[in-house]
Order: sequence, then structure tokens, then C-alpha cells
Amino acid sequence: MKIDYILNDPRATFIHLERYVNNGSPSGFSNNTTSDGTSPTGDVISFDLPIIQFDSSVEVIDVGDNIYTEFPSRTLFCHPDNLVLPFMQNIAGKWKQVDSVKVSPQSSGRTVKCIQKYSFSVKLDYFGLLGRITRNLDSKKLLSAFEVSACIREAVDLGVMNPTFSFFQERYGRYAKIKLSDGNFYEMGFVIREDEPYPLHNNLTAYIPFFSLFALDKQSPEDDPLIVQLFKRQNEPVNGFCLTIITAVINAFFDTLVYCGLCLEAHAQNMLLGIDRNGKIVSVIARDMESVDKDLPLREYLGLGTQFLSEPYKCLHATDYNYTIMHSFMFDYKLGCYLVDPLLDAMQIINGFDRSWVTAEIKNLVHQRSSDLPSSYFPPQWYNYENKIFENKTRRPYIAHENPRYR
Repeated sequence: MKIDYILNDPRATFIHLERYVNNGSPSGFSNNTTSDGTSPTGDVISFDLPIIQFDSSVEVIDVGDNIYTEFPSRTLFCHPDNLVLPFMQNIAGKWKQVDSVKVSPQSSGRTVKCIQKYSFSVKLDYFGLLGRITRNLDSKKLLSAFEVSACIREAVDLGVMNPTFSFFQERYGRYAKIKLSDGNFYEMGFVIREDEPYPLHNNLTAYIPFFSLFALDKQSPEDDPLIVQLFKRQNEPVNGFCLTIITAVINAFFDTLVYCGLCLEAHAQNMLLGIDRNGKIVSVIARDMESVDKDLPLREYLGLGTQFLSEPYKCLHATDYNYTIMHSFMFDYKLGCYLVDPLLDAMQIINGFDRSWVTAEIKNLVHQRSSDLPSSYFPPQWYNYENKIFENKTRRPYIAHENPRYR
């Protein structure tokens, strides 16, 4: 992908970046994806996303700010893969398809971008295995996305967040509460992700997923990585250019911790780089609010409320076996190994790039930003876990390592 293509047609090229300028997750589980006709890595440009309507025997509940009043009552967006599976077939008398909307898959497989009728993206409930886990969207997850969006929006409106920060809000969702034969319920939902980042920078022209900055374009592998192309448009030394980008990411991560008591899952899929029409860096954009951890002891330390309707989903407690481990896991592993490492790897081909200097400066910045957190927030070691599927396991086997690279 040429950077000029992005600047000339940012909307059309964004989907191409999501799907084809993407090496997939470093875990290797990106092969666990949706069907051929809906796969992000496939050749299908778009597909019809069913809109189904449940009968009165199924309770359908709105979550968040219902600003999308054009939706017919009792309807849900439903991934087409779900409709042919036994669960939906067994309750076929309770629902019918009433409409569809043309969408294109994004990088995650179950998140799709509407390319007609609506100007938003939809994150869907998916019955099958995507990556490491199945992707149910129940009421707690929808509530969490809404509550996290509200917390971050409040911090932005108060003016405490770094001016380079913005995020994609998830303000509304809907779920169906489907009764099972054993008397329990399956909650199947969707959440809407707004396509315009908040706040919207006046000079923002395009945004690029971080994974696209260092991946080769599968359809144009001869092109330089986008991070190299962007550097060639700057008027600053390579080390300063790299540090500017990583500083914006780290500030986004720590601002959200310090001012919201929330921890972003800031890997290369969830963070995007905003550029202006000249290819200059203007913002870092966070997405996937449903994946954000709500750190209750940290929020109490910061004088913030600790009551969430989404409890216990994505709520961290001081008594959790992995409480401090998760602090390292999200920063050292998700941000460090999945975003910073491959970005620095890609910049190695640029003459004059000094990785050791950049790494030392990152450590200095992290030391400075960590001073706003409790002294025990980060453990002395850093943690990741084995490259395995952990579906339905209550305790993940975290692995401790000495000498964190970026703190």
C-alpha cells in the first residue's frame, strides 16, 4: 500500500489496511476465523449482514444511549455463520430475517463496517472460535463497553487527556435473552462502534491500524512498510520520529490509567495512528472498549467510583490471583510485545535508527508516567503466557520474566 493512496481515499483504503496489510496476531491463532464468504483475509469484498427479528417470547433489551432510533424493535444484527448452526436452527420458530445491510469484515472477523445504509461498525456475537476464544457478546460485555466509553468520554471532556488521544466510542448495543431447554438463558448481542473518533481532530485525514504500519501489503508486497513511508515525509530525525509515535501511545495508555482507572488493551489491533493530509502524525486512537479492564483498587486510589453494572466482567480486584500480573501483562506483553517490538523491528531498515536509544527513552517516559500510580502497581518481573488456547480455563498459566524491556 502506498501512503498516497491512503491520503487520497482514506475510507476505501481503511478496509484494505484492516484486511490485507495485516500479518495477523503474533499468537498465530488468526487462522481461527470466520467462514470463507465472510473472512477478513478472503477475497470477498463485502457480504450481507442479516438483521433478524425475534418474536415476543424472546426478551430484547437495549444497552446504553439509544441514539439509533431507526432500528426496528426486537431486531439484532446477526453474523451469517451463526444462522446455520444448530443453536439458531433449534429456535428457528422464534426469529425471522427481516432485512440485511452490506458490510465488509474488519481485522477481528466478527467486527464489520457498514458500507451502505449506516455509518458505523458493528461488533457481533459469534458462536465459533475466533483466535483463542469464542466471542459471545452478552449483557455484561455490552454494559462494560458502554460504561468504559462514558468514563473515557468524561475524561476527554474535562480536558485532562493528552491532546493526541482519541477513541472510538461504543455507546449503544442490544441483546436478546434466549431461554434454553435447561431453563438458563443465552444472551446474544451486538455493539455499535462509531466510525468517527472522539474527540475529532480538525486536521485528521486518515487513520492507520498499528499492525498496518509494519506489515507488508499482501497484494503489493514490494511496497515499503507504511511506517517507513511515513518517516520519509517527516522533517525530523528517525529516532525522534519513532519516539514521537510511541510517546503518543504510552501517553494514551497511562492517561487512561491515571485519569480513568482503566487499562486499555493497547496491542496493535486496538490502536490506530491518525495522520493529516501531509502524512504528519496528529493522534493516536484507541478502540474496542469492551476489552478494557476496570481496575477497581486503582479507581479507589484515584478517588473514582468503583460501582459498575458490568461487574464482574473486566473488573480487577486486589484479591485477584493475577491482579499485579495483569498490570504487566497489559503493558509489557500486549503493548510492548504486540505493538512496540514489531514497530521497532520495522524501523531497523532505516539508516541511523538507534534502537537502544529509543528503548532507553521509552523507559524514561514510562518511569515518569508511573509516578502517578501506586508504587506497587507494576511487579518487578514482566509476564506473558503460553501460546495456547485457554477457552474455559479459570486460571491462565502466566510466565514471569526478568528485566522488563520498556520500564
